[in-house]
Amino acid sequence: ILLTLLETCKQNGVNPRHYLIDVLERIQDHPSNRLHELLPYHWEPRTQACGENASGE
Repeated sequence: ILLTLLETCKQNGVNPRHYLIDVLERIQDHPSNRLHELLPYHWEPRTQACGENASGE
């Protein structure tokens, strides 16, 4: 599952490291009926620092 998430990040131009850090920090408070918002192709970084280099390393 983790490998699939990382590959989906790469295919969508999302930095996998920034994605995982952000999602793991906020998933516990995120409503379960809106988990689709945290998938790599819908994800919006919560903080500017996290999203600055979201297109890859």
